[in-house]
Amino acid sequence: MQLLATACEAVAGTTKKLLKTGIVAEYLKSRTEDEATVSAVFLSGRAFPAWEETTLQVGGRALWKIVGS
Repeated sequence: MQLLATACEAVAGTTKKLLKTGIVAEYLKSRTEDEATVSAVFLSGRAFPAWEETTLQVGGRALWKIVGS
């Protein structure tokens, strides 16, 4: 969980989409398939309650591209 938190902080700390994609890619590659699956759900922005408009600013297309590589 600490690695996920660190990755999320790094994503939040930049406005550069390519850098965000790289951070998420490296994180997901370092996890087992099961861990990456759970993390991908969280990183998709669906980790927050429906009434809260908070997102992690990683788009679905970018996430699927990362998961597919």
